[in-house]
Amino acid sequence: MNRAPAERTGPSRTRRRRPSALVLARAAFVVAAIGFGWWGLHVRGAQIVDALSRADPVRVLAALVLVVCGLLITGWIWRRILAGYGHPVPARPGAAIFFVGQLGKYIPGSVWSLGWQADMARAHRIPPRTTVAVGLLFLWVHVTSALPVAALLADLTVLGLPATWWTSGLAAMAGLAGLVGLVPRVLGAVGDRLAGAEEPLRLGWPDSASLAAAMAGVWLLYGAAATLVVPPDALAHGGGPALLLPITGAFALAYVVGVLVVLAPAGVGAREAVLVALLAAPLGIPVAVATALLIRLVHTLADFGVAAGSWALARRGA
Repeated sequence: MNRAPAERTGPSRTRRRRPSALVLARAAFVVAAIGFGWWGLHVRGAQIVDALSRADPVRVLAALVLVVCGLLITGWIWRRILAGYGHPVPARPGAAIFFVGQLGKYIPGSVWSLGWQADMARAHRIPPRTTVAVGLLFLWVHVTSALPVAALLADLTVLGLPATWWTSGLAAMAGLAGLVGLVPRVLGAVGDRLAGAEEPLRLGWPDSASLAAAMAGVWLLYGAAATLVVPPDALAHGGGPALLLPITGAFALAYVVGVLVVLAPAGVGAREAVLVALLAAPLGIPVAVATALLIRLVHTLADFGVAAGSWALARRGA
């Protein structure tokens, strides 16, 4: 007689604990992402403040708008790949899953984004392995599309690098490899291997072409944003619009390096090092450092701003 109430209340207590644990886990994820995102900027805080003092606020704000536009396109790309696996998700919840999960890239380890997106996608009955496969294929599309962009747009002579036969050949091979990586048969083979036979990827030539065109737009938006944050004192010495295409190619190559250095959260340090190395000749090392730091600041603000906005819209829609 005395045990019955305990047996009835035990499961209810368990049910109450689970939402609390989930809320705590989500809060810990957001706090960790914000903390590491702040740390990535704080370690160069003095340099960022100095770069901001030399920058044009209007141009920095315009760069932020361009990066936000680029991020929104990448959100569409992620949802398009997910739909290719047979799991179309409406724009609002899909954006929340993608952009909030993307904050995990600021946490060291490079797996938190995939895990968090998989957890959030459970509400839409999407298998975790499929969501992880979408995230990995999303990175594949980024890297493969960046290679031809870097090969075509990064003018070695403008960047102060020798344009020899072997450097031109290496750039051509990298660009060709990137284009091959976007072919539907290759995308399908990679996607099927990631998700397993139960969730085949169905993307045809129109889908592949739309993904490639969207990523070309993303790289141009990111490159234009990086060009806008170049300090005005460098513009008087031939910088600015004339460097749009080389800076776009340099940023695409720096992004690839940031992805490959998995231990660096969001490519912090690695991406900036490549940008400074590539932009040192046309801009000078001090201006190149300021440009790399400012574009990092702009991307960080855009990441967290779009994540907060998408989460709020999804909550409102729900």
